[in-house]
Amino acid sequence: MGGTRSIGRRGFVAGVVAAGLTAAGEAWPADLPPLTDEERRTLRAIPSDPPPDKLSNNQHFLVSDERHPERLRHAVAGLGGVFVGVGPEQSYLYAAWSEARILVLVDFDQMVVDLHAIYGAFLRASDTPRRLIDLWRPDAVYAAKAAIASAEPNAERQRALMALYRRVRTMVHGRLGAIAAKHRTLGVPSFLTDGTHYRWVRHLVRTGRTIAVRGDLTADKTMRGIAEAARKLKEPVRGLYLSNVELYVDYDSGLGDNCRAQPTDAESKILRTVFKSTKDSDRYHYCEQRATHFDAWLETGIEDVDAMIKAADKRIDRSGAAWIIPGPPSPNR
Repeated sequence: MGGTRSIGRRGFVAGVVAAGLTAAGEAWPADLPPLTDEERRTLRAIPSDPPPDKLSNNQHFLVSDERHPERLRHAVAGLGGVFVGVGPEQSYLYAAWSEARILVLVDFDQMVVDLHAIYGAFLRASDTPRRLIDLWRPDAVYAAKAAIASAEPNAERQRALMALYRRVRTMVHGRLGAIAAKHRTLGVPSFLTDGTHYRWVRHLVRTGRTIAVRGDLTADKTMRGIAEAARKLKEPVRGLYLSNVELYVDYDSGLGDNCRAQPTDAESKILRTVFKSTKDSDRYHYCEQRATHFDAWLETGIEDVDAMIKAADKRIDRSGAAWIIPGPPSPNR
């Protein structure tokens, strides 16, 4: 990513701020206007769940350990609608590939939710993916501070976000740079390498179409609130990215009911990762599944994702990279 070049402090700040200002008149994509005040209130009304008693493995997952998110690129392509995703940076990739109209970022770790506030500030301030990645560099602290201050008027909140930024910037810069380098090598356009994909995500942020919420996929507030907001906005939930949440909780924990509560349609998909039984460059299988097929499995009373994966007549997608998980076998078979 050229991370060793030096950038003058004043020049970098001026460049980032100027980019945000000169791009303010962009009206792209034209069919995604800024949300109205009422629509913004609808998104902001999505409630948070209480913080968890403890985190998974007692860790903050501030960058993903899923090395090949592009394996789900074809699965989400052109889905539109609302994209709901957990975790740090992956959902921005999926939102661009899916051309999402609304992006809802969910995590039960408040630190990850705060990280999304920094991403939002940097996306507003950066007119190219290179500038976004560069804002996480060690010598970009003054530019980062300017971007956060521009997006967040509360001084105490600014200080909290800057403290988090200083804690994670090296880690995030390395992760984003690695994804971008890999996608360039593979010839995969993504929001970290391609201007059109990047502008899509940036446009979602700048038009109020993105929100981050502290939520527990097994609890009864955030996920139900997302479903209610989607209905009010008259947008189906077309993408529900669970990452590896299903490896830690059974469907009767509330997860199954919360997934079924979403206003999906025939095009909607569930996206997930599950552990591999063999070792390679990634510990995960990447899986796509029609929401209707997932609903059918839940109707059978299937206990968890492991049981579903073992019972499913799964196949590899056209790219050879991801599993497609169909519905349960017919009882007549």
